[in-house]
Amino acid sequence: TLSCFMAAITLAQMNVLELPFILVLMGLTVVGLVAFLWIESTQTDPMLDLTLFQSVPLSAGLALRLMGNLCIAAIIFILPFFLELVQHYPPDRAGLLLAIPPIIISIFAPLSGLTSDWIGGRTVSLVGLGLICLSCVFLGSMDESSSLTFYGIAVVPYALGVALFQSPNNNTIMGAVSRQHLGIAAGLLSLARILGQSIGIPLSGLIFSRMVLSGLDGELSVLDAPVSALVMGSRMAFWSMAALLSGGTLVIAGLWFWFGSKLPSRSDG
Repeated sequence: TLSCFMAAITLAQMNVLELPFILVLMGLTVVGLVAFLWIESTQTDPMLDLTLFQSVPLSAGLALRLMGNLCIAAIIFILPFFLELVQHYPPDRAGLLLAIPPIIISIFAPLSGLTSDWIGGRTVSLVGLGLICLSCVFLGSMDESSSLTFYGIAVVPYALGVALFQSPNNNTIMGAVSRQHLGIAAGLLSLARILGQSIGIPLSGLIFSRMVLSGLDGELSVLDAPVSALVMGSRMAFWSMAALLSGGTLVIAGLWFWFGSKLPSRSDG
């Protein structure tokens, strides 16, 4: 199922096959997912106990983790291209600029855990996703003339957002299940993280490459594209991720607040 989905996105990005074949792969993805859920629901000893998803904090936390990592992976994937191809930084300087977010994350991540204990993990994690979304908007506003100051303004919300999001989200997911299901919850957490990254990179790459190469000679590659096309490609990729993250977060958070008090859970998130 995942292989069909990843192949469909990758082939669409490479533009090597016609649309009908890609649609077939997407159809197989849906069929495989439905078949897995049906088989698991009919087993007396299932590999994945679907009743766990009756916990709103667990389901919402996993969905937010997937959305968050999708956007995080897109930023990590597109930003190096922007720094080197658009702003023409040498690899060593681009590497130093890319090291800024991890440094900020390592400083503020421990503090987010303490903050979530005071005001609740749900609120802190949603604020973190909001900051990541804001960073995508700022990053999409950059062009070849943007200063280092503006770069800092763009990436600091991203780093703070990741720091605020990850630990409270982990606590929400792990705190939503009983002790005997902690192993399953940890596996689902890893799956949501990896799945978000696996979708975010090809999806952002698809948007970036299609926008860069649209209207250009078919023989050109992304590396040979003019700066104006690269700016447009990165802009649409970042803004698309911002729209996807904000829309998904609003829907998931709304359902979480609406149904959170009606279904069983061990924590308020």
